[in-house]
Amino acid sequence: MSEKKELTENQLIKKLRNLDYDAWNSFDSSQYPKEQQDIIHKEKNAFFVKWYKEHPDVKKTENQTQNDISTLDTQSPSAQYIAALKAQRAEYMANRDPAFIMYDSFYKALEDIHGEDFENHIRALCEFGLYKKKSEYEGSVKMFMKMAIPQLEANEDKRRKAIINGSKGGAPKGNKNALKY
Repeated sequence: MSEKKELTENQLIKKLRNLDYDAWNSFDSSQYPKEQQDIIHKEKNAFFVKWYKEHPDVKKTENQTQNDISTLDTQSPSAQYIAALKAQRAEYMANRDPAFIMYDSFYKALEDIHGEDFENHIRALCEFGLYKKKSEYEGSVKMFMKMAIPQLEANEDKRRKAIINGSKGGAPKGNKNALKY
């Protein structure tokens, strides 16, 4: 019998909590008994939730986040762990999917501009709206973006708040506001 299979639950958890990012990525849990694999899986997910919070510059892909959530539901981890993952999911959702609202007023402000000038205005609007890229604007593009940027930023703030609040789970138990009569 190998040394790894003889570890108690506390010894295994202590050993796992000393692993770093690279060690977790190459860790093979298949050599452990099923009961210990469940512990390993839970500790690995907890490690990565914490690691991604400590490294906000590293973005997870949607598939990585979805995999974490789907494996959590079958592993039945603690409520605190699920809450941490939901918070991470909300943060991911708030930062994903570049999109912005193109208002009719933006288009009307540009309707008398044609050709390359029109293209420059639209390019500046899209680069800021989608990627938050601010360039050195000149002339009428600068004036247009001074008008558009505050609205685009307000929309993004509203969108982020809606995503974060939506991940909190809805109305509290006993709330009578949604009752149908």
